[in-house]
Amino acid sequence: MAVQEFLHSIENVTLLIAGVPITALAPGNDAIIITYASPMFTDVAGADGNSVASRIVDNRAEVKIKLLQTSPSNAYLSTFITSILAGVYVPIPFLLRDVGGTTLYTAPNIYISERPAVSYGAEQNVREWTFRALQMRSFIGGG
Repeated sequence: MAVQEFLHSIENVTLLIAGVPITALAPGNDAIIITYASPMFTDVAGADGNSVASRIVDNRAEVKIKLLQTSPSNAYLSTFITSILAGVYVPIPFLLRDVGGTTLYTAPNIYISERPAVSYGAEQNVREWTFRALQMRSFIGGG
């Protein structure tokens, strides 16, 4: 059987928010984290030993994106906060695709649920943006 070789690179990951590429991700293995709000199933066992599993229909998800403090994407994302504070809500479509594999996440609309904390020091810091999606769809494949 032939040995398969795979190569991962963050350069193969496309992250678009409202169609605009998000750039200057923070270093490390957690620059982008997507977590669903609920498990797919829950189960319960009765006193007599009968059990039932229930499908939880909940496609809400949290998206955390860590950017370098010098990333131009910070200013872009801040425009959404400015719009919201001015009373103008703009839908924000989301897409994450690993072009080196088959993983794909999409949401027709996400919203900024937390503003990033800001800190300054002797070295480059990180801005962590937190979003919520009400209808996240995903295919978690290779890559």
